[in-house]
Amino acid sequence: MPQSEISSPDSSQASDPVAKETSWRPLKGGGYNFRTHQLTRISDQKMKFRASWTTRILTVIMIGLGLYIPLYHTFVQDMVDSSMGPLGEMIMAWGIGVLLVFFGIRFWLRTNAGYTFDKSTGQFIKNGKDYESFPLDEIHAIQLILERIMDSDRPVGSSSRTSFTSYEINLIKKDSKRIHLIDHSNRPKIREDAEKLGEFLGVPVWDGKG
Repeated sequence: MPQSEISSPDSSQASDPVAKETSWRPLKGGGYNFRTHQLTRISDQKMKFRASWTTRILTVIMIGLGLYIPLYHTFVQDMVDSSMGPLGEMIMAWGIGVLLVFFGIRFWLRTNAGYTFDKSTGQFIKNGKDYESFPLDEIHAIQLILERIMDSDRPVGSSSRTSFTSYEINLIKKDSKRIHLIDHSNRPKIREDAEKLGEFLGVPVWDGKG
């Protein structure tokens, strides 16, 4: 399990009854050591978290390499003598290709869910495999907490660093239920996104201190 530095509300939040009932441990284990999402203003009435350009580029690279390696083997490498023999080369090329495509698609599915905040309809909408929606007026606060990610906890797409700190944004509903949004290691950007979202929704940002 991820090794987490325990976050907690500061003194200004301690008197809030919802904060007292809210967990300050990471809601979703793991994280990425690059900015996976960015908050985008679609209009005066709508904001949305979208996959960052880094996320999109990494996905294209993984899937592209996964498709290129078998094709390279088929049309180029077959003409070069190798001690592995034709069958060994084919198995290796296609095995590596399939794995890269698999991890590329998995990475995209993990990071590409869209989160829309639409004042014109008064709804929050979470797209992707875990679809969810509810009224914006159920959102009580934005929670920002930290988590220490060790080497064994790193998901697909992270670099080879042994550990790093990831920051997680959660929505806090009035019944203290938490809805996970995003988590990555770029604190200035994730803090900026949390502040912009809090201002847009007219709710406070709870910045947990490790």
